[in-house]
Amino acid sequence: MSTTPDAPPDPLPEPPADYDAIAEEEVSALPTALGMKLVEWRAGFAAMECVVAPVIMNRQGVVHGGALATLIDTAAGYAPVFCPYPGRRRRAFTLSLNCQFLAAGRRLGERLRAEATMVGGGASVAFVNADIRGEDGVQMVTAAGVFRLRGDSRSPWGAPRDGS
Repeated sequence: MSTTPDAPPDPLPEPPADYDAIAEEEVSALPTALGMKLVEWRAGFAAMECVVAPVIMNRQGVVHGGALATLIDTAAGYAPVFCPYPGRRRRAFTLSLNCQFLAAGRRLGERLRAEATMVGGGASVAFVNADIRGEDGVQMVTAAGVFRLRGDSRSPWGAPRDGS
């Protein structure tokens, strides 16, 4: 067993089967202001959704590319940092994000879904593929991102949520 309070226990405990990591997570201010919600999250995978609203439309009457990039970047950033332990979290930041915009979102009220899957990486860097689809299943955006895992986030144990 580890002797320092921030070091992960060895071996890691079995995570609680009924733990809802999404309920404990606080999505950052920009995606929240744009109406984006984390709807599915597990090891190596995250999904976020938003509803097309005037706040994310551009002057041509389609979903703004910056809003789509925010949705896909946020989902992709969550994919490598799932933490199954209550009171703990893992964090990452984007090193690169390459997006290809394939179709425009046009209908107010349409639900958009970004799905992101970690496809590789190591102790400190994660590679993630992601896409956004409309309710009709049409792929609007595809992306590949590289994310740096921060400090204690390199372990599934993560760090205390309270910052200690």
